[in-house]
Amino acid sequence: MDILTRSLVILTTALTFSLGLGFPVSGPQDSLAQDALTAVTIGQFMQGLHDVIQQLETSAHSLIDQGNIALGQQQMLLAGILQQTLDKVGSTYAKALNTTFGQLSVAEQNSFSQLYETINKMKDLEAHTASDVQAIVYQTQGAANQLLDRLPFVDKYPVFFGAAVRDLTLNPDQQPSDIELLGFHWTDPKISKNPVISVGGDLVPPNLVSVREDRVEVQIPDSTKHKIGFGNLPCDPRKTFPISIKVFDTEAKGFWPIQWSSEREFDFNANALPGAQLFDVKVGYSGTRSTQALQAVSYSQKSGWIGAGCEETNNASVRYEAPAGATEIQCAAAWVDTAGVKSVSQNCAVGGAIITAAGSITGRDRQCLPGIGGLFGRKSTCNCPGGAHGWLQVAGSFKVPMTTTEQIHNASVGEYALREGSSASVTLPFDSTVVLASVAINISKKQCPTEYDRIDINAPGNPVQQVNQNSENGFFSSTLWNNQLTVFNVR
Repeated sequence: MDILTRSLVILTTALTFSLGLGFPVSGPQDSLAQDALTAVTIGQFMQGLHDVIQQLETSAHSLIDQGNIALGQQQMLLAGILQQTLDKVGSTYAKALNTTFGQLSVAEQNSFSQLYETINKMKDLEAHTASDVQAIVYQTQGAANQLLDRLPFVDKYPVFFGAAVRDLTLNPDQQPSDIELLGFHWTDPKISKNPVISVGGDLVPPNLVSVREDRVEVQIPDSTKHKIGFGNLPCDPRKTFPISIKVFDTEAKGFWPIQWSSEREFDFNANALPGAQLFDVKVGYSGTRSTQALQAVSYSQKSGWIGAGCEETNNASVRYEAPAGATEIQCAAAWVDTAGVKSVSQNCAVGGAIITAAGSITGRDRQCLPGIGGLFGRKSTCNCPGGAHGWLQVAGSFKVPMTTTEQIHNASVGEYALREGSSASVTLPFDSTVVLASVAINISKKQCPTEYDRIDINAPGNPVQQVNQNSENGFFSSTLWNNQLTVFNVR
């Protein structure tokens, strides 16, 4: 159970006990005896109401900081209505705080009961729709006004609860006016004088002001809208602007039989909520990425020139040393650029990074003609037309690890939301293969395409060295350390 709900339970219990209405209450209070209902005093009720107001205000400020300005504004209105009611109850019963509700008049009890019923609907406000919360605001105001009207005041005078601004509501199209002012006793039937409204220092013409007993609806002139930036556009969010209200009523003077009334003025002032500004933060980085992969390399190596005469055989060898780290070494041996060859042989072998080939080359046969004398018992005559020659070659391939360096330019890290006055932390998503050169941070107002500010960080050679950098326009600062980026909004 959250704090606001607990406070509501306390107040609900107080009202249930005091009025004896039997409303359902959750929590440990259910077991209390019925004969204790009238024991709760006005002072205890006021303390419960005070707790509810505090939690409404805390919740409203939290919602505004988170950017939920519409619901925050409505909760501030609820807190304002209850606070003014609490103040008037406190001043009315200042000397009777120990009085129980059972000792009040039936009309007063009924008014407190109606206020209770409305407050009990405030549980889980964030789960309600915008129209539901708006209805609760109006119901709370109605119950508070009825209670104020029945309190035994010596003198009734205007009370200001708060203002709702259309461009901060969840459904602005359903809001009939630009500004709605909620209060009590806004008009006095004894005089026909409507409240006077000023917005942003400009007087609002009477024809743009609609006055009821408990609220005033105001249409802002176009010239004033332009002045205060009314509309709350993403690229031009509205700032705080003042609202002034002057209310008139009459005050009875003198004593019977000589009595008269005089006019008096009440001035109220409010500031329209601007809400917390939200920003979109886009982070990118530049640098280099080095990767290693096995790359195939071809090689070939020849022996020196090898010659062999006719019917002569000579041997040859050749050696090639692959670079360190070479793997998957392949070899093949062959005789190349040969001539006058009768036959060749060759083979190769790999030992570690050493590739060797060995082979032999044999020259062709002599050409012999039997001599004339040979026919008569003389020997033949032989001739060698030319010896053999060639080169023994070893060739093949191997694989070695090769480092490839890739340039990275403004690679996207991601988009992040940043609330006014807060910070956002981002871990740059890369490993030791990346050498960071710079980080670029583009900042815009929420849902606005126009750049609002930017930060450019030159990365240090040592990633664990901390770098601090302010934005170009001075609205933000940043810290980069060990690939961890933090962006701060400077109010």
